[in-house]
Amino acid sequence: MSRLRRFVLIAVSIISFRHFVPLYARADEQTQISLEQLQAMTAKWRAGFVNIRVVYEMRSLPVLDKPLLDWTPPADPNSSPQFSENEWIWADHGLDLFENRSFYWTPGQTGFRSIDIFNGPKNLSIRADYKAAPDEIDELKSLEIQPVANGKPISSFMRAPMQGIYSPATAEWLPEIIGSRPWTLEGLESILGDSCAKISNEGPWRTEILWLDLDHDGLPRRCQAIASTGSTTDFVVDELQQLAGGLWFPKTARVQLHAKGDTVQNQLVVVTEAEVNLSLDLSRFDPPEPAAGTSVMDGRTGNLSKRGETATAAESTPNTESRGIGRLSSEQPGFGRFVVMFAMICVSIASLAIGLWLRKK
Repeated sequence: MSRLRRFVLIAVSIISFRHFVPLYARADEQTQISLEQLQAMTAKWRAGFVNIRVVYEMRSLPVLDKPLLDWTPPADPNSSPQFSENEWIWADHGLDLFENRSFYWTPGQTGFRSIDIFNGPKNLSIRADYKAAPDEIDELKSLEIQPVANGKPISSFMRAPMQGIYSPATAEWLPEIIGSRPWTLEGLESILGDSCAKISNEGPWRTEILWLDLDHDGLPRRCQAIASTGSTTDFVVDELQQLAGGLWFPKTARVQLHAKGDTVQNQLVVVTEAEVNLSLDLSRFDPPEPAAGTSVMDGRTGNLSKRGETATAAESTPNTESRGIGRLSSEQPGFGRFVVMFAMICVSIASLAIGLWLRKK
C-alpha cells in the first residue's frame, strides 16, 4: 500500500469517527473544563448587563403520582391553563421589584396581586397587597414600609425562569453561587442535545445538581434539588433566547415539584418579555399612594394607620439591620407596638399581684 493511499484511509477513518460520535462524547473528548472556567464563563455573562426585566407566565401541567426522570415538554404550551403572571425587575445599584398576579378560575371570583420592592438608594423595603377584581381597577388593601440599611433584596418568592441563575434567598447570581459553595465537577452530559457540565453540591439540608450549558454562556439547562426530607425539585430549560448584546436567557422551561408522600406538581414557565440594560422608571420603586381606609404599617415611624397616611421619606431614619423583600424579610416591631406590649405585661403583673393579695386575705 502506497504512503498516499494509507494517509487517505487514515484521514477518512478519523473524519468518519468524529462524525458519528454522540454530542456529549465529542464534547468530552474536545473540552477540558474546570469550575474556575465555569465561574469565569458565567461571570462574563453577568457582566453584560446592569439591570434586567422579565415578565413570565406560570401554567399548570397534569399532576403525576411520581416524578419522571426523563419527562418531555408539552406539544402546545399555550394549551396549559395559566395560573399566574409575574414581573421581576432587578438593578445592580440596589433595586428589586417582584410583582405577582395570581388568578382564580371560578367565574366572578377575584384574583390576588402583590408587589414587593427593595429600594436600596432610598433605604426602603415595601410590600403592597391588592385585591384584583376582574375588569376592574385593583384595590390596594394593605401597605407595609420598612427602613433598611446596607441590606440585600432577599426574598422567598421564586423567580421561576431564573432557577440556578439567581437565588432570591441569598441575592446571589450564578458566578457567586459557583464560587461560594463546594461544588464537585462530575463530567459532561448532554441535555436536549447541548453539551453541559454537570456539577453537584451536597449540603446538610439538600443536594443541588446543575447542568451548565457550555454553548450558551454556561447557563443552567437543568437544575435538581433533593432535600433531606425527600422532597425534590427538577427544573429543565427547553428553549433559550438571545437578548441585547447576544446574552442567552431562558425562554420556556418546566418544573416538577414533589413533596415526599404527595403527588407531583408540574408547572410550565413561559417568558413573554425579557430585556436588559433598559431605562428604568424609578417611580415604580416608591411606595404606592394608599387610599383612605388602606391598612398602612410604616416601620419608619412605628405607626399603624387605617387612614392611608404615611410618613415622608425625609422623616425616616434607617436602622442598622438589613432587611429584604418578601416573606424572608426580618421584621422588628415598631415603637408603638413595644408600648402596647409593655402595657399588656404591666396589666398582667398587676392582676397577678392583686390575686395573690386577695388569697392572703
